[in-house]
Amino acid sequence: MTWKNRWFSIIVLLMVPAFLLLAQSTVDVATRNAAIEKSNQANDYFKQGKYPDAIKLYREAIGIDSTNYITYQNLGNALVQNKQYSDAVSALQKSITLNPNDAKVYVDLGQAQSKQQRYEEAVRSFNRALRIDSTNFNAWMGTGNAYMSMKNYKIAVTALKKATALDPQSDKAFFNLGISLSEMDEFSEALDAFTKVTDISKNHWKAHWQRAVMLNKLGKPQDAIPAAEQCLQYKKNYAGANFEIATAYKKMGDKDKAREFFRLCLSDKDWQGAAQWEIDNGLK
Repeated sequence: MTWKNRWFSIIVLLMVPAFLLLAQSTVDVATRNAAIEKSNQANDYFKQGKYPDAIKLYREAIGIDSTNYITYQNLGNALVQNKQYSDAVSALQKSITLNPNDAKVYVDLGQAQSKQQRYEEAVRSFNRALRIDSTNFNAWMGTGNAYMSMKNYKIAVTALKKATALDPQSDKAFFNLGISLSEMDEFSEALDAFTKVTDISKNHWKAHWQRAVMLNKLGKPQDAIPAAEQCLQYKKNYAGANFEIATAYKKMGDKDKAREFFRLCLSDKDWQGAAQWEIDNGLK
C-alpha cells in the first residue's frame, strides 16, 4: 500500500457501516437515523473530493447528534483536505475527548498539526497513537516527517526505519529515510534507501536523481551517470540530473563532456548559478 492510500484514515472510516458510527449515541432512534443520513451523504461528498459539501453535512450531522467521535474525526479530515487546519485540529481534539483510545484519531491530529508547522505538538500526538498501537505505520511515518521538518535527522531516521519495517513497499518512507540519511552524510545507507525506492517505483525520478547524487558523493562517477540518465528517462531535461552527469564527467577528468552538460543547466533558474560557476571556475 502506498503513502497516497495511507494518508488519511477517513478512507477506512468511510467503509464502516453507518449504524456503527452512532453506536454510542444516546439520542432517540429517529434523531440517530437523521444523523446517519447526513453522515452518509457527507461520506459520499468526501469520496468525490467535494470537501466543502462534506464539511457542511458533517457539521449538520453533529448538530443532530454530537456524541459520535467518528463524525468529528471525519469532519477533521475533510477540513484538512480543505486546508482549514485550525478548525480541523479543533474537530479532531473533540473526537479524542469523546474517545481517547483510537490511535487513528491521534495520527490525524498529528497530521493536521504538522500542516500548521506545529511539529512538537504533532510528535506528541503521534506518540499518543503509538502508545495505543505501536504498529501504526502512519504514526511512525508522521513522527519521522515531523523530525525531518525540525531538522532532527537522527530521530527521523529511527522513526522512518520503523515505518519501512512495517511497510516494506512504501516508497515515500524509503525516500524520506534516504533524504534524512543524506543530511547526516550517511551516503552509503542513503544510496541503499533510494535504490529501494526505485525497486518499488521504477519511474520515481527523484529517487534516480538522488542515487546519482549519492554515487557522486561516494566517488563512483561511472555509476552516477547511468543513474542520472535513468532520471532523465522519467523527467526529461531535468537540470539536476544533467548537473550530476556533468559532475561525474568532471570527477573522471573529462572537462569537455562536463562543460557540455553544465551548459544544459544554464536555462534552468534553479541550477544556472551553480552551473555557471562550474563552467567559469570548477573546470579550470
